[in-house]
Amino acid sequence: MRSAGLPINLTDFVHCSAARLAIASSSGEGSRRKPETCNQVFDRFIAHCELRVSKEDMALSTLNGYREILDRVFRPEIGEDSFEGVLYSRLAEVVADNTQDCKKKTYNNITSAVRTAFTFGYEDRPGKTNPALSLPSFRITAKDRPKVDPFTIQDAESIIAASHRMHGEWYGNYEEFRFFTGLRQSEQFALQVEDCDMASGKINVTKAVVEEKMKNRTKTNQNREINLCPRALQVLRSQFALRERMITAGLINHNFVFFSSVGEPLETTYLPYNRWTEVLHALPVRFRKPYDARHSNAKARANDSTESISYLPSEVTRFLQSPRAPIAGTKAGTRKATRVQFA
Repeated sequence: MRSAGLPINLTDFVHCSAARLAIASSSGEGSRRKPETCNQVFDRFIAHCELRVSKEDMALSTLNGYREILDRVFRPEIGEDSFEGVLYSRLAEVVADNTQDCKKKTYNNITSAVRTAFTFGYEDRPGKTNPALSLPSFRITAKDRPKVDPFTIQDAESIIAASHRMHGEWYGNYEEFRFFTGLRQSEQFALQVEDCDMASGKINVTKAVVEEKMKNRTKTNQNREINLCPRALQVLRSQFALRERMITAGLINHNFVFFSSVGEPLETTYLPYNRWTEVLHALPVRFRKPYDARHSNAKARANDSTESISYLPSEVTRFLQSPRAPIAGTKAGTRKATRVQFA
């Protein structure tokens, strides 16, 4: 070790300085880190969402929605920009440019996606302001929601008959069961033999199939036990008989109750939606989306039963119980003061 006061050798000084620079370089010191781009943050965010989906902590549809919005709206505009350099005004401009002709719900979906992605990115940046948190969301009022638009009982019966006639028993049973149970399509896709108690006329709704993925919960995370009305029970018996014939023919090796014409499980709405469109276009019935079969007042019958209809959406329940709700099977001016039931 060199004693204090002795002259420093120039060669030793140069070597020591070079060593320090090398150490600083290898440890990341002395060099400026390249700013992370929005695309890089979005990639990490999507990977995190994929992990959550794999752990059943996020719906696959939510992940797909985030990915679609980021890819379509934000990556083309700010993808290569420095993440920390994106200002609120820039985000607001991008959102405004892509929501000119959109409804409030679509606007909120877009702002929610970028807000969530930016919140994820700013977890690594404590103390810094996340500009996406200032993006507003619009309040959805009753008038912004689509009106309940039920079919009449005559329309429902026409749709059911045409479904059987045009596409066979597999599809006819599928639609008829939906009309008389109020199941969501994802819940009907997931219904399995063990969920059906034919002796007591009940089904247990505990899961859903969404975009080819089985989920161990329904959309609302609530299990339901549905007492089948006589019409729904009759349809289910017909479907079980069809299923047995398909098994005998070697076309089915699964436990799902509903399936395609060749015995394959229904995993997406693509096939049923196409069939639905073909049927309604062939009938003098105003076109509505398949979900309106769930809302449909055509499934309601007036009787003296107090069977719960709590599994319906709250706005539909209120509609069916309101004095203005038309009840199938009753003449105008003779509406019974009873609760309605799917029959």
